[in-house]
Amino acid sequence: MKKILIFVFFVLPLNLAMASEVSVFAAASLTEALGQIAKKYESLHQTKIQLTFDASSRLARQIKEGAKAELFFSADKEWSTWLEQEKVVGPQMTKELLTNELVVIAHKSSPFILTDLSKMNELKFKVFCMAFGTVPAGKYGYEALHKAGVYSSLAGKIVHGENIRHVLQWVAKNEADLGIVYKTDALVEPKVKILYVIPSSFHSKIVYSVSLLGKAPRPEAKKFFDYLSSKEAGEIFHRAGFKDDHL
Repeated sequence: MKKILIFVFFVLPLNLAMASEVSVFAAASLTEALGQIAKKYESLHQTKIQLTFDASSRLARQIKEGAKAELFFSADKEWSTWLEQEKVVGPQMTKELLTNELVVIAHKSSPFILTDLSKMNELKFKVFCMAFGTVPAGKYGYEALHKAGVYSSLAGKIVHGENIRHVLQWVAKNEADLGIVYKTDALVEPKVKILYVIPSSFHSKIVYSVSLLGKAPRPEAKKFFDYLSSKEAGEIFHRAGFKDDHL
């Protein structure tokens, strides 16, 4: 009997330690950095961070339809603003945290060289992969192609990925000759290389914002929300290639 009682005594606290959980919906481009931050946070607090990654646009719509998320980390503030208008995010519950860069990528074995986006149509390629225009990275990419004056000549070669990581994988598998992704995505995939960094003047400002959801956010969610703007989290974001100096 004594052995049984001792076993129960030690197991219960372990279960209780994992009882607190915060659900976070985040842009696919945040996968590695936010995953590291979540693990760091979990090691310091008795809270499990449940992460769901996809295109910001798709996640925002899921949240509007009732998906159970407590934080929304978007690659485009437009979707956070939309959720504010839909009364899903309360006033003063959104922070602008990060910026990023847009790049043209190719498979690491590609012979292509690109020094000017306006000359992209001179490259001899067949398939060019981008995220859909409703996805932040796709929106920025289309803006850049139009600004460079090459969209009409490339339109027939464009295929779409549902989110930025799908685009990255198309190019990494050599199923697309070129792609447009965030610089941070290119840095985590050894099978691709950056051909060209698109000037920020070619597209809308890239701003990652994080929002607390609901009318009465739980203290656990608020605590992780605050942690995302901490020095510790910032160091991880910066190592991954994100910036905050242009906000």
